[in-house]
Amino acid sequence: MSQLLEEQVIQLEGRIAELESAAAPLILHDPYESWRQSQAAQRVAQPAQPQNEHLHSLMRHFFKYASEAGFFLNVARFLQYISSFRSSRHPYHVSALLNIIYLLGAQFSGNIQSQSQQSGFLSRALEAIPSAMSDTSSPSIIYVLQTEILLTHYFFDNNRSTEGNYHLKAAASIALACKLHQIRTSRPSTTASGGLWYRLNPPADRVEEGERINAFWTVYILDKCWGVLLGSPSVFTDDESKGTQIDVPWPLDMGGYESEPSPAGWRSTRTVQLFLQNPGPETAEQSILALHAKAVSLFVSANDLALRWNPASSTFQASFNHLSNRIEKFRKALPSISHIDAARVDVVRSLVTIHILTCCTLIKLYEPMELRVASSSGMSWNAAQYALSALQKLNLSVIQYINPVVLLIIVSNVFVCGIITARAQNAINTSNLSTLLAPLGQILFALDKWRSKSPLSGRQRSILERTSATL
Repeated sequence: MSQLLEEQVIQLEGRIAELESAAAPLILHDPYESWRQSQAAQRVAQPAQPQNEHLHSLMRHFFKYASEAGFFLNVARFLQYISSFRSSRHPYHVSALLNIIYLLGAQFSGNIQSQSQQSGFLSRALEAIPSAMSDTSSPSIIYVLQTEILLTHYFFDNNRSTEGNYHLKAAASIALACKLHQIRTSRPSTTASGGLWYRLNPPADRVEEGERINAFWTVYILDKCWGVLLGSPSVFTDDESKGTQIDVPWPLDMGGYESEPSPAGWRSTRTVQLFLQNPGPETAEQSILALHAKAVSLFVSANDLALRWNPASSTFQASFNHLSNRIEKFRKALPSISHIDAARVDVVRSLVTIHILTCCTLIKLYEPMELRVASSSGMSWNAAQYALSALQKLNLSVIQYINPVVLLIIVSNVFVCGIITARAQNAINTSNLSTLLAPLGQILFALDKWRSKSPLSGRQRSILERTSATL
């Protein structure tokens, strides 16, 4: 395995730098192709190594969807680091992370034989984590954090929400213990009473600091989004009195950390709160991860405000109007999916998720008002149509997976409610029924395409199919 990864590092570094550079065109193809071609002659002369080839294939499948699963490490440095160990003597933190990468690679492969091996990879990853946790220094704990994030994704995507929530809380707790929420904070350093703080070394350079910034926002997105969907409390309460205030800068693409060093004295404070309060226009240049984190922040705010629904209160009404306008400004400022190079499939997938999430934010905000009655003139209906428009821009023969699919059920519920409303008003006839059902059919078609790589897609499809059958 060590020799395999050493070869990968040599062949991939130039390619990875191109893929991660914000300025370079992102043309995605098999990044291992040149390496495999260079090894062709040796394969003829030497016996094959099926295990190494298989693991190589699983890693390749994983990195096609690494950003969707929450991989925040610099890929080139990750490959260099793991190649420095002999395969038979991987430290626990490397073994845990590699096995979860193989696990997700097996799932993303869509290959039944590879997918049947998932339990073995999962067992080895889980077995290695307790020993890896005993080393509370970097990079071990950062690798454990990365492993917990990938495990969170795996369990939620495999309809195992209890285990997913457990590993999500573990990841969030590690992020807080490492003070990743206070990177470059302008406030005096504080330590919560009774808290265990991991002793991370100061980042060696801007890229390593960027990994930690992106790690925080990756966990933040998971914690906030799944907290709303599951109705569970967030770990990141953004409360100064509890030491959980979020003062970390918005994330950049990895290429940004490599090419844009920030001033040494630059500091950040109240990152999310200032974004939510800001009435002005959005800045044009933002990373995909930053857009996702901002969309999730709005999603949580809309859900919280809807739970406190009180239109008779002038204070509530002012907050409602401000947030509604804030969400709309954010939605209109999002990059158009149509303007993205179709070859940049990772960007397309992420942008579609962000567009749909933003539409679901509007749906959540207006849910108390329009929960039982949906009309074509309502905000929820318009938001669902915007989400459907984003979905229609996908080439489903190329986009074979998207995350998180659960948001499509929020969109579907609006269309279902609209049909029920129209039926109650005797506004449905044979000529318009097919038109009303068409959005649900398009969502079902997309979920059907994705279910080979995502059990959650299959489950959501089954739920929606049963609901559609009753309309």
